[in-house]
Amino acid sequence: MMPIPVHCAVEDKLSEAILLRCFSECGLTHATTLSRGGFGYLKKIAPALNLSAQGMPYVMLTDLDDGPCAPELIANWMNGQMRHPHFLLRVAVREVEAWLLADTANFSQFLGISANLLPEDCEMLPDPKLELLKAARRSRHRKIREDLVTQEAHGPVQGPDYNGALAKFVAENWDLSEAAGRCPSLQKLMIRLRELEQTLR
Repeated sequence: MMPIPVHCAVEDKLSEAILLRCFSECGLTHATTLSRGGFGYLKKIAPALNLSAQGMPYVMLTDLDDGPCAPELIANWMNGQMRHPHFLLRVAVREVEAWLLADTANFSQFLGISANLLPEDCEMLPDPKLELLKAARRSRHRKIREDLVTQEAHGPVQGPDYNGALAKFVAENWDLSEAAGRCPSLQKLMIRLRELEQTLR
C-alpha cells in the first residue's frame, strides 16, 4: 500500500527544512508545501486546512514568538473549530532557531565557535533568532558570517542566505534527537508526527 503523502504549511524555508527532516525521521512522505512568508498567512488558512484534512493530512508549523503560550495560540488560530486528527498545528517555542541552538555540538561546529558560546536553555530565550545571529557574527568562517548575518545600526539582522545556509545544516548535520531532548516543543512535534504516521497506515 502506498503511503499517504502529507502536506505542510510553514513560515519560511528554514521551517520547511526542519519539518521535512522530522517527516523523514517519522516515516512520513511529503506532498506539497504552503508558504507565503510569516505567520499571518498561516493563521488565516488554519481553519480551512483543518477542514481540508478530512480528505488529506496537513501539518502546520509556526513560531510562538512573543505569544503567551502554545495552547492559547492554537486555540486562537482554530477559531472555535474542533481539530481534525489529520491536521496538526504545532508551535516552536519561541522560534525554530531554538531547536538548532539546542544541538550544541553540531551547531557550534557548523558556526566555527566554541560550544560554550551557545545558550543552555534554548526554549527559555526571549529571542532565539537574535541569539543565533549574535553567535553567527562570531564565526571563524567568513562565508558563514556573510550568509547568516548583516550588521545594521540597531544590531544584527538576517543575512542574504540565512534560510539557505541553515536549511543545509538541518539537512546534513542537525542531530534531531539531541535537539528534541532539550526542546519540549520539538519533542511534542515528533510525538504527534509519529502518531499521525500510525493513523495513516
